[in-house]
Amino acid sequence: MIREKQFDKDMEVRCWQHPAEASIGSTYETEDKGSIHIYTDGSKTHEGVGSGIAIFESGQYIKSIQRRLNKKCTNKQAE
Repeated sequence: MIREKQFDKDMEVRCWQHPAEASIGSTYETEDKGSIHIYTDGSKTHEGVGSGIAIFESGQYIKSIQRRLNKKCTNKQAE
């Protein structure tokens, strides 16, 4: 049975997914020899915990994604 990911539900710390299990590649060359760069960042404040990524192809901005994480996550997990 495949276990569903539950990011914003209360669960014991031992059940949290390790951030390395959800990581993505950061740079690779495309067929047209343009490069794709993916930048990541995470933070934790008194207001909550979040992560974000920004995607650039050949120096041009493509897309950004932000996600709110479980408030129990540490800053290092958000990073």
